[in-house]
Amino acid sequence: MVTIHTLKKKDLLEFYNSDFYRKLMHVPFTPFRLWSYLENPFSVQEDFVLYFIVVDNQIVSYRIVLHDLVYFTEKIIWSSGNWTHPDYRRKGFSELLLNKIEKDYPHQLMVLTRTPGSAKLYQNREKYYFIHDIKSTELYLSFSFLEKKFPTKISKVLNWFYHFITPTKNEKFTFQQSSLDQKTEAFLQEKSKNELFPLSTKKLQWIFQFPWLSTNPSDEIHQKFDFSFIDPTFHLAAFELRENDELTAFVVRAIRQKTYFLHYIYYNSDEQANEIVDNIIAEIEKDKLHSVVIRNPLIEFLLTRKLRVILKRPYKNFLFIDQKLIEKHPDLLHRNRQHGIGEIIFT
Repeated sequence: MVTIHTLKKKDLLEFYNSDFYRKLMHVPFTPFRLWSYLENPFSVQEDFVLYFIVVDNQIVSYRIVLHDLVYFTEKIIWSSGNWTHPDYRRKGFSELLLNKIEKDYPHQLMVLTRTPGSAKLYQNREKYYFIHDIKSTELYLSFSFLEKKFPTKISKVLNWFYHFITPTKNEKFTFQQSSLDQKTEAFLQEKSKNELFPLSTKKLQWIFQFPWLSTNPSDEIHQKFDFSFIDPTFHLAAFELRENDELTAFVVRAIRQKTYFLHYIYYNSDEQANEIVDNIIAEIEKDKLHSVVIRNPLIEFLLTRKLRVILKRPYKNFLFIDQKLIEKHPDLLHRNRQHGIGEIIFT
């Protein structure tokens, strides 16, 4: 008989400091993720976070959930980590853990994944509403994507002929890193109030202070953790656009593996959008980035006018929402979603 073990938020630190954790060949979270879960402002001490199955004193399958709030201030959970040892796959362990999560959190689970194989599990469960999300776009700005099929030398030669269009400076605006103060909070409350997951300074401060990614390539825990979490180039930041010292636009972006991810963006006019694009291009040039991922038609249009985009592809996601949650809140599906929802902004 398979026994499912569960840990609440209040138990995570003791588990991390235990001999059991230290002897694991595969750990369910790194210290970075641990502190993120512990400091999550949307969960309480009695909330379940970790679900796992043990065989011969080793975890062979686990699931982790991440607590969040939707616009109606109701708690939901994201499927935040799902792993099964290769020797124990196709035994139904992952589904057993999912059943337990659904029992503990009835009609509260959301899943966002880019993996078709992972999506199949949820597509086979009628209780979930499925959205094949293709509203985000990836713009390739160099020929580096050819390196998977052709020698690196070929992409380097092609990139030598490729140049960015240098943006002009608009003295009317100031683009600066955000201090996430009370004015920022008021701006975000107004701008994101119609979104499925409204953004707040409290949420951003938590995400910035407790990132999941390490920039230290010598971090030894990566040998026991089965998901990528080390990137020396990773950088997450929030910026605001000011006009006459008034906050008029806001951006949250991440840079990882030579890609610029535009997670959140708010602005009031085409002129402000154009200024944001110029600052995006400045970062792309400075860091010699290869691609940009966006979820905003106007920003995409402006970027394609100012950059020589080599290739454009949908950045696909599979989103699953409990049907009962939709029945309870019918307008849920009509709310805007930014690119950085769920755990995307962390990874």
